[in-house]
Amino acid sequence: MFSNFHLNYGTAPESLPVLQLEPSRSMVRPGESLVVDCSSSAGTGVPIRWEKSDGTALPYNIRQEGNRLYIQNAREDDSGTYTCVCYTEDGLRYISDFQLEVEENTISDVLPRSTSRMEFAERGTTVKLQCNTDLYPTSYQWSRVDGELPTDRDTRGSILTLTNVQASDAGKYVCSAKHGGQSVNVVITLVVNNVIPFFPQSPRSYMEFKSFDNVYSKFYFEISFKPEKMNGLILYASQRRPNQDYISLSLRNGYPQFRFNFDGQQVVLQPEKPVLMGQWHTVKVNRVRNNGFLLVDDQTPVNFPEKLKFYGLNLDDHLFIGGVPQFDQVPASAVEFKEGFVGCVSRLKLNDREVQLYEDALETVGITTCEPCAEDPCKNYGTCLEAQTAQGYSCLCRDGYTGKNCQNEGDGCSEDTCGVGRCEETDSGSECYCPIHKTGDHCQYTEHYTDATLAFKDGSYAAYDKFQSKRSIRFRFKPDSLENGIMFYAAEHEQSYGDFMAVILNNGFVELRYSVAGKMKPLIVRSTVPIEVGQWHTVSAGRTKAGIGYLQVDDEAVNNEMSNRNTPILLKTKVYAGGYDKRLLLSQEFGIQRGFEGCIAELETSGNKLNMIDDIRDSANVYHCGHAGAPQPDPIDEESPVTCRPGRGGYDCESVTDICLDQRPCENGALCQTHAGGQNYTCTCQPGYLGLRCEAQYNTLVASRFNGNGFIEISPKAFKNQENQITTEIAIMFSAYEQNGLLIWYGQRNGEEFLGNDYIALSLSNGYVELTIRMDGQESYVRNSDVYVVDNERHVALVRRERNQFHLQVDSLTVHGETRPTGKQTLEIPGSIYIGGVPDIERVTGNRFNESFNGCVFTVENIAEGQSIELRDFAIRTVNVDVCDDPSWIPSSLLYTDFDDLGDPLGPYEFDKIEEPPPVHIIYPRPYNCAQRFGISLAPWTSIVAIQLIMVLVNHFLAISYHVL
Repeated sequence: MFSNFHLNYGTAPESLPVLQLEPSRSMVRPGESLVVDCSSSAGTGVPIRWEKSDGTALPYNIRQEGNRLYIQNAREDDSGTYTCVCYTEDGLRYISDFQLEVEENTISDVLPRSTSRMEFAERGTTVKLQCNTDLYPTSYQWSRVDGELPTDRDTRGSILTLTNVQASDAGKYVCSAKHGGQSVNVVITLVVNNVIPFFPQSPRSYMEFKSFDNVYSKFYFEISFKPEKMNGLILYASQRRPNQDYISLSLRNGYPQFRFNFDGQQVVLQPEKPVLMGQWHTVKVNRVRNNGFLLVDDQTPVNFPEKLKFYGLNLDDHLFIGGVPQFDQVPASAVEFKEGFVGCVSRLKLNDREVQLYEDALETVGITTCEPCAEDPCKNYGTCLEAQTAQGYSCLCRDGYTGKNCQNEGDGCSEDTCGVGRCEETDSGSECYCPIHKTGDHCQYTEHYTDATLAFKDGSYAAYDKFQSKRSIRFRFKPDSLENGIMFYAAEHEQSYGDFMAVILNNGFVELRYSVAGKMKPLIVRSTVPIEVGQWHTVSAGRTKAGIGYLQVDDEAVNNEMSNRNTPILLKTKVYAGGYDKRLLLSQEFGIQRGFEGCIAELETSGNKLNMIDDIRDSANVYHCGHAGAPQPDPIDEESPVTCRPGRGGYDCESVTDICLDQRPCENGALCQTHAGGQNYTCTCQPGYLGLRCEAQYNTLVASRFNGNGFIEISPKAFKNQENQITTEIAIMFSAYEQNGLLIWYGQRNGEEFLGNDYIALSLSNGYVELTIRMDGQESYVRNSDVYVVDNERHVALVRRERNQFHLQVDSLTVHGETRPTGKQTLEIPGSIYIGGVPDIERVTGNRFNESFNGCVFTVENIAEGQSIELRDFAIRTVNVDVCDDPSWIPSSLLYTDFDDLGDPLGPYEFDKIEEPPPVHIIYPRPYNCAQRFGISLAPWTSIVAIQLIMVLVNHFLAISYHVL
């Protein structure tokens, strides 16, 4: 579609300058954006003004910057004529009309005008994102959908300022504006242009970077490019001295060539097929000592020569891409054609570091702009963002579409798609990867295991600590099918280069595959035992310190592989069981990309027996697989320690074996317990004391600091509740420093293991508060997704339960939930109330939680009594709880109990600014701003002290008294 515009010269003479409008496109769909450029033939310095032809002001989503008209998130009522106005030095007016037509909205999911828009920016400029809403909010919170905000940015104001924007800054930003109980999310899509360089070579183009470091014995780089000419130097790095070392990547008649000189050893590597002009390609080069490979797209890897001698490489001169300043300084053997690369370069990776092309460049010469979005690669009205990806762009898809180019129908990922799980977008839609104990299409179900035997399917994995010096693995497995799959995997790097070791099921037999010294082709050790579906088999595999690969299945003789014995294998990633995290890239030569389908039990790595549930470091979509009769490993004999005085050991008693006995660090009668082999300790404080050594006493101005490994046990007498409760009410004020952790546990008696009993748990999950309740075997939870609490501010959480229904209120916003009715009306919770964690958290919570709270707790309140609990009177045990720095004050209550007709809420942020504490704190029912009834205007940030003074005056004149509990 083309722009419909006309020139209106009125009565002006024909000699007036001409105004030209570009682009010509004038018909857009609702929600689309465009930029109209108005230029005068009189020159670039001529002032230009845009106005609407009917004389009305420009709509809020249409603005002028310089000579450009920015139309963002177009609406049907934006259609009309927009006039570009200019004047000659003599005051004569000449204009050009731009006719904008916005199609009728036939798509139901166009976002409302007040909640979504687009912003455009040029690379290197400063952008100010404005949180425009129809509310008059009292608070703002900025976040980013697809990344993290800079730590030095103010994220709590109405404007988010981004300086020197680059490709990595493009994406969706969300401003959550709140006023009372109302909340509006303003979604701003930032499009950053001019971020992908084009090398025209007219006459010379290149980018210069710092030297390629840490390349002495190994290096890795990858680069993505789109050539417009079939010859030219793409990358070059060298040593400063004469007859220098160098590496170079160039095109010769369309064939990528990697050339290097290692101490006179000159080598040229070239793939079988050339690249295509005008298409994106990626080249990867890896070198480990005297081995390495060149990999171009999906072609067969090209290995370094077999008898190449090792030489320590030095590339201390600057690195160049696209060309060099002077080709006469480049050795003749480094490149065949003395010319620069013509085309686009979208990304460069050196070892583990993603190079920011413009930010990291020391100098850019002759560079213009590549326009990867010019051909509209994002389908179904998706938004194209220039990006440092393999194809130079990424797509933000509209709701209902997914895929790399938004080409497929399906729901993409949103904040709530997978609950506590991780969401990944695929060509067929979103896919959820659920953590341990969570199952379902959206990770909505909870599963508890009776033993540590796990089942896997394609896409599942459980990750454990990386291998120690001993590269060995032992396990039992029971396949559900004989389809090829990965049972165990570990590698040198998360990308597709370096060493790796894996145990796989291949065509009905177990194989050990591993690669050393950067070789692409893996060594394979294959078992002779046929695998049977539904039967348990035992596997022992690994690589000895002597460099011998071995594999044994069941009772067969050990199979060995003796090649490359003198080269150690480097394995730095976690050990993945049942499959692998598909964000990892596997070597093409690996041969299998699917995960294993079946059960795995009795896992040992590096000679250490693991608990397959407790020792998980990361997981996705695993589930339970019960079994019986598993053999136990033989006990390991251990040497008895030398006997010395209490707390000491070693031949000369020079080492500390029990720090409690040796140093007696705990004070005020606290119990000292050692852990970490006697080198660390935990103090269990007597009632009335806290601190890591129990050195401090509780008082009204002491807040409790939890570090993720402690708890406070509070006597149930503090709540004056019966063991069988129809209603339960608890309030807590806290500030959180970590996104996950158990805040309150109220359930079984002290010391008892979780056996399916009733409980109440308040926790943090990904920065939001969750309430979980189990009643008569039925379990349910709710998350308050409106308030992000990991912001170093104080928040109040209020829990109210009656029978099977419950409410969670965080600050001023409430969510509701219920457990499935069973006929039982009471919750049986006879135990203590634990704050910040519990002892032996997995055992006590039935593996529902594995992280304790990290942050400060200022007060816990018994709502029924309307007062905070005095921990000095009711704390039974305090373990690993310190004193918070400068808690300011502790409120006497978390509730307003008499004011029910409330206008504006007064949350923790306002109260934190008060030097002297008011008698009550916060949140439900909300405090009533009675001053507004008498025409008194209060700004949203008026302090509670000022409000109280006004209320005193009003009460004086009306002789009304309020009683605050």
